[in-house]
Amino acid sequence: DKVISFIKINDSNYRLSNVDTMKVTLYSNGSNYDKEALLINKDEFCPLRKITLDNKLDSQRVMEIDSLAAIINLVKQGKGKALLPMTFENKRDIVQDISKIFEVNYYTYNHIMHH
Repeated sequence: DKVISFIKINDSNYRLSNVDTMKVTLYSNGSNYDKEALLINKDEFCPLRKITLDNKLDSQRVMEIDSLAAIINLVKQGKGKALLPMTFENKRDIVQDISKIFEVNYYTYNHIMHH
């Protein structure tokens, strides 16, 4: 079993097998760009949340959302914009903002069976 995580796992059942980076940037549905809220994950450990908060303008509204799927749906509906991985597959209805590209580390772990 493989586990992919944005944070380091401190658990003897998992061995780190790879550290990699993914490129992330802001996406929107291309409409009323300036008025859109920034959508962030409620998970305080989410690195995309941290990057968004560290780089937002004071005037930008932020909305906390429970799941990545919900964030993507809201972006598609034009309810906000969000920092998403550029490798992300399902991007038919959303467009990449002309904004900064950030790199985020992620960690791949292998599950170890203890006998």
